[in-house]
Amino acid sequence: MFWVIDLRGRRARLLGWLVGTAVLVGLLLRTPGDAVPAGGRLQPLRQAPTRQRLVALTFNVSWGVEVPRRVLAALEEGQTRATFFVSGPWAASHPEVVREMTARGHEIASLGHRYVDVTTLSRQELEEDLARAHRVLESLTGKAPRYFRPPDGRYNDLVMRVAREAGYTVVTWRTDSLDWKNPAPEQIARRVLARIAPGDIVLLNASDSARQTDRAIAPILSGLKERGYAAVTLSELLDAGAD
Repeated sequence: MFWVIDLRGRRARLLGWLVGTAVLVGLLLRTPGDAVPAGGRLQPLRQAPTRQRLVALTFNVSWGVEVPRRVLAALEEGQTRATFFVSGPWAASHPEVVREMTARGHEIASLGHRYVDVTTLSRQELEEDLARAHRVLESLTGKAPRYFRPPDGRYNDLVMRVAREAGYTVVTWRTDSLDWKNPAPEQIARRVLARIAPGDIVLLNASDSARQTDRAIAPILSGLKERGYAAVTLSELLDAGAD
């Protein structure tokens, strides 16, 4: 009786091992077009490879006009240029703000057209989404956007491939300010400054839902200066990393 029970236990363990191995092999052999959770073998840019004390402040914009204008004013006061990831529909609805961003020396990048989980889209849907936003941004700025940030930072290998084929560098972030939670401006600044490192890409939001972001810019810039850092555009950061 005891030997039978032991044998059954061994068989159960062996079966479990075989099932687990089959699942692992299936994941490794997943075809490129298959949908996978956010993340994958191909990785986006989160930090520039530089030892210089430079960081890029990057702002997502997909809704509203009040906060974007306040953020622009705060950056102007701080004599700082940044990179704005904007959605196609928002840019089309607020062309004057996009042109103002460009006129002030800020960099315009793509947040895509639809603010959705792009890991759920097919290749054709991804290509169409990127192309629609691209046309709008290029028509407003006179330049083809070089960087793409998937909404909420969600990506998989298919997203990475399609974006790269379209000429984009996929960019997420290393430091998340969590300003969308609307904590006090000083709390946003403390969080950013506590995590800062050379080559850092910082995520901030300039949609109207992030009501405290503009007031956090001055203490962020002040704290960066005290630490010997300077804030530049994403392109300037990457150029420094190439030196």
